[in-house]
Amino acid sequence: MEFKIEYEKIMPIVEEEVSREGAQAYSADGVSLYDGIRMISRDEEKKKRLMSEVLVSIRTLCNRLIRHVAIIGDESDEEQTSFYFDLEMSPRREAGKGESLKTLFRSLAVNLFLNKYFASKNQVDLASKYDAAALADVQTIAKLLYEKLPPVYPAIV
Repeated sequence: MEFKIEYEKIMPIVEEEVSREGAQAYSADGVSLYDGIRMISRDEEKKKRLMSEVLVSIRTLCNRLIRHVAIIGDESDEEQTSFYFDLEMSPRREAGKGESLKTLFRSLAVNLFLNKYFASKNQVDLASKYDAAALADVQTIAKLLYEKLPPVYPAIV
């Protein structure tokens, strides 16, 4: 089972969520937190560093099943912003889980990134919100990765 998590595909989702949270904070009770939440051009290096941390977390989650990992992009850069990995799963374990796992890995990457980003901006409430979402994703991924379908026995005639 092959997956690809790319920085270029995760960032638009992250930026939309940050914008949405910033707009909600700006409109709530007249409190102007928008400037403390929104992403600015100076955050580009921080975004790459956070994405690298997120990818390491995802890699350790399924490390037992990884057959092959490839870094996508500039290998001279220490920060991995995108990677491809191939999971080695038995047919019983893999049955019907491919699309679900791809969606969950993308969701986990977004939630972990947002958790780390808001924690770095000292927005504890928002960080805990996305931490809870990431935890739910981790539990679901672990269940799907290690769950097997029941065996199918030939019918006795």
